[in-house]
Amino acid sequence: SKSLGNTKSIKQVLENWGSNIIRLFCLSGHYSKVIDYSEEMLKENLTKWRQVETCYFELIHANNENQENISEDIRKIGIEFDKSLESDFNTHLALSAFFQLVKETNRLAAEEKLGKENAIIIKKEFERISNILGLIIPEMNQNEKHEIDNLILNREKLRKEKQFGKADKIRDELNEMNIELIDHKERTIWMKKEKIKSEK
Repeated sequence: SKSLGNTKSIKQVLENWGSNIIRLFCLSGHYSKVIDYSEEMLKENLTKWRQVETCYFELIHANNENQENISEDIRKIGIEFDKSLESDFNTHLALSAFFQLVKETNRLAAEEKLGKENAIIIKKEFERISNILGLIIPEMNQNEKHEIDNLILNREKLRKEKQFGKADKIRDELNEMNIELIDHKERTIWMKKEKIKSEK
């Protein structure tokens, strides 16, 4: 309440959490029910958003030859998502289907089974669902990508030369740019994390 001084304006919440986190928070409930504002719920949705970001960047960097046949699983997830929205616009269930796609992608990537063909199939569905939900991963220009790729190549070179101190400095520099490195068996990929003011 205003008398207690604990009110939050929409502008404040957006500045602190960003539109994607707020959107996930709102979509997690049903349109016909009141949603109580909760910092804890926003933190949970921040964790989920980081999983979405990881999924997206794993898809665009995918290059494994070893892969599972997942086309039927992805088709079923898409059907489940559409059915949820057709059922009185049940966004909570629709989000569950979306996160099933995200978790499956991240599992395949962790097991080194996310091949290029799989990535094309998954990315198409990922982008379709994201567009419907209004979730947007910020675009990066070619200069930014080139700079990041060069820093990562330099870091890998330094690690091979056992100059770990210098390699760690590059990682710190990347962290300042909100770039997180994901180490795989044969290579390191990167993801651009959306800067969230409330993230500690």
